[in-house]
Formats: sequence, C-alpha cells, structure tokens
Amino acid sequence: MNPTAPGEAITGWLHPLRPVIDPADEVDWTRLTALATALDQTLAAYPVGADLPAGAERSRRLLAVRQELAVQGHADARDHLFGMFAQFLCGYRDLDLRDATGLGHGVLIARHGSPQTRQKWLPRLLAGELAGIAVTEPHGGSRPAATRTRAVPAADGTWLVSGRKTWIAASLGLLTSERSLEAGFCSSVALPS
Repeated sequence: MNPTAPGEAITGWLHPLRPVIDPADEVDWTRLTALATALDQTLAAYPVGADLPAGAERSRRLLAVRQELAVQGHADARDHLFGMFAQFLCGYRDLDLRDATGLGHGVLIARHGSPQTRQKWLPRLLAGELAGIAVTEPHGGSRPAATRTRAVPAADGTWLVSGRKTWIAASLGLLTSERSLEAGFCSSVALPS
C-alpha cells in the first residue's frame, strides 16, 4: 500500500472500517472525500513528503497547505467528529499535516479564551494562520512543571511576560506556559508574534 496514493486514507482505511467507526452514519463522507481531493491537489502544488527535511522550506509549505485548505473552505472547528476524521486524513498523508484543517493549539483559545480573545484570534486561525505553543525552556526541555516563565498583570491591564522559550515557530500568536507556584498549575497567555 502506497501511503501517499490519492484517497488511500479513505478507501484503504476509513471506508472498510466505516460500520465500526461511524455506525450512526454521522460523518459527512462526501465532504471528507472533497477534503481528500483538495488535499491531494494542494500537495501537488506544495509537496511535503518525507524527502523534504525539517526547516524553513518545509514549514513554509506546511503553512501554505493549511492556508490553501482554509481558502477552499476546509477549515472547521465546530464539527469535532468530522475534525477527528479530517485530522486522520491529513495526518495519513504527512504527520505534520494532522492539524491542517483544525485549530491546532488554537483550540486552547477556542475553549478557554475570553470572548474578546476568541473574537480576535479564531477568524485568523480558521483562515489558515497557526498558533504555536511555547513550553520548551532551555533548562527544563518540554517539562511543563519546570517552566520558569511568568506572566503578571500590569497596572494598565496588559501582561508583563518574562522568561526564555526555545523551539518556537508560529505565524500567529504564541501560547506561553506560565507556572503558578501558589496554585500549582500551568496556564497560558496568548501573545502576538
């Protein structure tokens, strides 16, 4: 089986399992097939196969695929069941594409952001921009419990963020973990990039 064959994720994996994974026939399979076709066409213009190494060019192409799918109307954060199948379909073609049609880390804004934050960021995310999450710090790697970055409210209503993050790449915003020693948990702050 060729993992990059057009439509392979649907015909080779999803359709045979359809009676088990969608017994109530709730998934819009026509829409999913349209997404597969759009993805194949977009990947012809912006190939991101295993032969393209990590780096700036790969990131540029991945973002271009995300934005092109959004322009074609394939970005959707409302239908969670469809989103799960879309994530499989895109991730089957290339793991880095798994969030090509959803909000990715921007789901944190959708679920937990204030109404003003959601109003500002969600349209941009659904238009194909990308939110990154910054957890990694030089001293602690990706262990959120080791986070030293702090965000404190300023007198003017803004936030003062201090700390050092590494391995960050996003076209829009940055969700920066902030550890509250008093409360014993990490939180996030949305920052423009």
